[in-house]
Amino acid sequence: MLRGNPSTASEQAGWALAVVVLGAVATLMLLPLVRPAIDWDARATWFQHARWFYGGGEFVQRAIGNAAHGYNRDYPPLVPATVASFWRSGAGVDHRSGQILVGILNASAVVVAALAIPRTFRLARLGPASLLMSAAWVVAAFGIAKEFGTDGYADLLWAAAATGAVLYLLVAPIESTNGSIGVVLLLVSALTKNDAIAPALVVAVLAALRYRALLRRTPWVPALSPLLVVWPLLARRFGADPLYEPGAVFDLLRGDSSVWNRLEPTLRAMRPLLLWPAAVAIFVAIVGTVALSDERRGLALGGCWRLWAVWVVACISLVAAYLVSGLTLVDHLGSSIDRTTMAAQLLLLTEIAVWSLVAMAALAARSRSGTAPEPPPRDAA
Repeated sequence: MLRGNPSTASEQAGWALAVVVLGAVATLMLLPLVRPAIDWDARATWFQHARWFYGGGEFVQRAIGNAAHGYNRDYPPLVPATVASFWRSGAGVDHRSGQILVGILNASAVVVAALAIPRTFRLARLGPASLLMSAAWVVAAFGIAKEFGTDGYADLLWAAAATGAVLYLLVAPIESTNGSIGVVLLLVSALTKNDAIAPALVVAVLAALRYRALLRRTPWVPALSPLLVVWPLLARRFGADPLYEPGAVFDLLRGDSSVWNRLEPTLRAMRPLLLWPAAVAIFVAIVGTVALSDERRGLALGGCWRLWAVWVVACISLVAAYLVSGLTLVDHLGSSIDRTTMAAQLLLLTEIAVWSLVAMAALAARSRSGTAPEPPPRDAA
C-alpha cells in the first residue's frame, strides 16, 4: 500500500474507513443481543432444524420426511447447518449461542450489502457522502427488521443478501469483483429461505444478460445456478410436505374464488409496510429517470428497471404464497407479514438511496466544472 500509486492507497484507505464505520454501526445495531430474546419460530424452525444437522446427514434426511419433526421442513440448510456446525465445535446444543450466531450472520449480510453503495459510486468522487449513506442504510435495515434482526430469525439474512446481490450484480458497474460478491450473496439468499428463490432466479437471469461478456471467460459461474433450486428439489425427494399445496396452486390458476378471496386481506396487510415506501420510491425513480439518466449512465450504473423487475417478482411471489398457503390466512399474515416483506422494503430503500447519490454526484460534478480554473491566456508573442 505504501509503495503503490496514490490513488490505490487512497482507495484502500477509503475501504478501511468504510469497514470501520459500518462495523461500528453494525455493532450498535447488535446491542440487543446482550439480552436473550429468542422467539417462537426461531426455536421451532431455525434451531429445530439445526438439531437435525447436529444429529448428522442421515438424521436430516429422516426428519425432513417426518411430520412429527415440525413444520417448514423444506427450509434451506444454510442457517441451521451453520448453527449446527458451531454447536458441534464444542458449544453443544444451545439456543442462546444460536441466537448470537444468527444475529452476527444477519449483521454481516447487512454490512456487505451496504458496502456495495460506496463501491457503486467510486467514480462519483462523493467523499464521505456514499459512506454516510451506507451507514444510514445499515441503520434503516435494522429498523425495518426490528426485533427480528436479533431474535434468532434469519429473514433479515436472506433479505439483505438478496438486496446486496441486486446492488452488486444489477446496479454497480460491471466488474469481476462486483460479480463475484453478488453471486455469493445470491446463493446465500436462496440457501437461507424459500422466499428468496423466485427473486433470486430473476436476479440470476438479469445478471447473466448484463455480465454475458465476462461469463464467456468464466463458464464455471453459470454452473453454480442449480444451487438456487437444488434444495427444494432435494426436500421434496426426501418427503417434505410443501407449505403451499399443489392443489391450491391449481385452484389459483383456474380462478377459484376460495383462493382469490384471500387476495384483498393479503394486500391490506401488506399496505402499511409497502404502500408509502413504494410511492416515494416510484416518485424518486420517475424524477431520476427524467432528470438524471445521463448522469447515471456516466457512472456506469445499471438501469433502475432491473431493480424494479426484481421487486415486482418478489411482491407477486409473496402474494401468491399467501393465496395458496394451507394455513389460516389471519394467523399466517399476523405471524409473518412484517418479516416476509423485508426484502421488498430493502429494495425500495435501495432505490431511493441510489438515486439520491446519483443526484449528489451530478451536483458535485457541476460544482467542480463551475469552479474549474480558466486556462491561462496565450502569450501574444
